[in-house]
Amino acid sequence: MALVQQQAPTLFLSFEATQTLRDCHRVAPKDNGTLLRDAVAAARSYALWDYAGLATRDRKALEARLEELQRCDPGAKVSEDAFVAAVIHGARVGVPPRPRPKRLVDADASWEAYRARLEKLSLGSTRYDVAPGTPRAPSPPPPLDAAARRLPAAELAAFSPRAARAKEERGWERRKAAREAHVEKRRQDHLQRIRAEQEAEERRRAAAAGPARLLALANRAKDPIGDDDRRKAHRAIRAPDRQLVAEMLGKNSPVEVLRFVNAEVFGEHTQRLSPSGWLVDEVVNYYMFLLQERDALVCASDGSRKPCHFFNSFFFTKLLENGSYNYRQVKRWTKRFDLFSRSKVFAPVNVGNMHWCMVMVDVARKEVRYFDSMGAGGEPYLKAMKRYLEDEHRTKKGSELEGGWTLTRTTRDTPRQTNGYDCGVFASFCAHYMSLTEQLDFSQDDIQHFRIRMMVDILNKRIHTGGDV
Repeated sequence: MALVQQQAPTLFLSFEATQTLRDCHRVAPKDNGTLLRDAVAAARSYALWDYAGLATRDRKALEARLEELQRCDPGAKVSEDAFVAAVIHGARVGVPPRPRPKRLVDADASWEAYRARLEKLSLGSTRYDVAPGTPRAPSPPPPLDAAARRLPAAELAAFSPRAARAKEERGWERRKAAREAHVEKRRQDHLQRIRAEQEAEERRRAAAAGPARLLALANRAKDPIGDDDRRKAHRAIRAPDRQLVAEMLGKNSPVEVLRFVNAEVFGEHTQRLSPSGWLVDEVVNYYMFLLQERDALVCASDGSRKPCHFFNSFFFTKLLENGSYNYRQVKRWTKRFDLFSRSKVFAPVNVGNMHWCMVMVDVARKEVRYFDSMGAGGEPYLKAMKRYLEDEHRTKKGSELEGGWTLTRTTRDTPRQTNGYDCGVFASFCAHYMSLTEQLDFSQDDIQHFRIRMMVDILNKRIHTGGDV
């Protein structure tokens, strides 16, 4: 069945749109020819008409023409050229052709009768010496105007139909490249947006899991102790007084602030880790050094974390020597680092050689906090630490310490001891937990296990982390 021309407006399509129609015909299913409805369906499903160089009204007219052709004979098959012509000129399938009007020459029996009738119609001058069907001579080319005569041959060739078509094809290639670049940019933007959302979700999960992970790391101190480590710990606790049990050489430490610190623990010191022993400075200070090294490992695994600093027990002994405040005694203790760049600062307090407590400075919260397993407030040590911070800031920063600092006495959630000799273990593990998290997740029931754990950590020269850092 052939396509029949109907009275419909002609569409003026760009070269890109015409090429797209041909591409749609090529990709349509073929079974001994391409069905018109398949070619129309492929053209209607094409999603990039915006890049075919069509004006808005031409785009609407094209959509209406395709919808009109969709209603044609479903069994009609069309070639590529016929399909393009059907879209441009509005042809439809299955409509009988209109009868061709008879020409004037067909209505007469002879050429003489036709010529006589033309004279009656007064159609003007007519060449009667040329019989119908005689081929016409080619018309001479139009004369060049004055501007064209001045153009060289190369420039005249640029105005030829072939040059115009080549220029149109180059424009189509540029627009095609621009379209592909636009699609690729949108794809990259989409992928970048997906990656940003995934990274934000990972950061959110990491932030939510951070406190729980650090609390789990602190609770590694509660892990069961192996039989071999337990036997080594008991032998170290029963070692003779002058036997060297553990030694830390600062020059071998990866932590900068410990490079010039040496620590030794002898049998007379480890004996205090027995079930009812009262800890001495050497054991507490050695454990503070181990906490400093563990903090460096934690900061190395988390680049956003600020380090902590752990003073030894002689800090307050020097600061409050002979019962009076003396900043000059500890002024040089921070010459290798900036104290205010730390997140937290810990300083054990030996109260009259009879009781152990812990002072913590939370730099971010501007808080000085006291931990006492007997429940005392510790006002003298809180005030001394606050005054030390003021002098330190004035000396090292050249300005006064900002206001808004709070002094916090021992709170109710601080674990309490139920005897008179476990205070050193309580104070040490307040620093152990608070340097990682905000929860003091231990009690008197854990202290005997913590004593063995401290001895094992001192022998191994590292805090037990279970391989988490």
